[in-house]
Amino acid sequence: MEIRKYDQGKDFSAVASWSTDERTHALWCAGLTAFPLEKESFMEMLDSFSKRFGDVPYVAVDENGQVEGFFCYSLNEETHEGMLKFVMVDPSRRGKGLGKQMIRQAIRFAFSDSRAKAVHLMVFAGNERAERCYTGAGFRERKMDLQSFRYKDEEWARKNMVIRREDLYEMTDTISPEDYMNMRKIVGWHTFALEQAAEGLKNCYLWCLRDNDRPIALARVIWDHGYVVYIADVIVLPEYQGQGLGRQLMETVMAFIRSQMKPGYMFMVSLMSAVGKNEFYKKFGFVDRPSEKFGPGMHQWLIAEETETK
Repeated sequence: MEIRKYDQGKDFSAVASWSTDERTHALWCAGLTAFPLEKESFMEMLDSFSKRFGDVPYVAVDENGQVEGFFCYSLNEETHEGMLKFVMVDPSRRGKGLGKQMIRQAIRFAFSDSRAKAVHLMVFAGNERAERCYTGAGFRERKMDLQSFRYKDEEWARKNMVIRREDLYEMTDTISPEDYMNMRKIVGWHTFALEQAAEGLKNCYLWCLRDNDRPIALARVIWDHGYVVYIADVIVLPEYQGQGLGRQLMETVMAFIRSQMKPGYMFMVSLMSAVGKNEFYKKFGFVDRPSEKFGPGMHQWLIAEETETK
């Protein structure tokens, strides 16, 4: 699935075909545009929300370019919260996890902007299908809006649901040696024997971010429990980069290291930056070597020769 900007000329007919009955239409747009969905009325609604809130309409498309879903998104620069509106998916494809997949893609897109600290949306209480989709994507109810919406003889309350950046992915303290080696391979780092990997993982502190149990980002700390602390393997898989996950991991790691300090303690915290990532680590207090105080860092790889066994 791919997210791209909505094109009125190319995409309207598909989106309009999903609005099949008046009640479902009202659950989607709260009566803000005509039923059946009309191109002019729909465009007026989109233009109004663009001018008032900065909303941009997007569609989700499959590998063949067929439109599968629609939503609008805007970012409140004061609260640093993004908002999703007018979320709708092709009803003929429901029951296949399409809605959840699109919402997760939309959230990742939102968090690719470092200014977004959270994403929220409104859903009518009683719209159980939508609530299940949003809950499955990681949203949690924040508050109930007392101002209800009247649809014919029904009163619909609104729920505000939110997901924060730190809640988007599960953080665990374990990873299998196989998954660890696979992550290193994906980002082009050295791989080594699984036995070595298992010992290394057993003798470190680690934080692993997971998307539906798939490891997507990792950081490790090796500490002698004296004064030497080494941060190793800060990895974010390529398709998840740009969402602030590296920053989230480093903030977590540095908070852990600081929590181990006692009065009079001093830690020497070091790491090896990947080429071009120096500026990222400087945000956490690290300095380049060599410097006025420190000479150049040095290391070497010792690689055992393969021996033939008989």
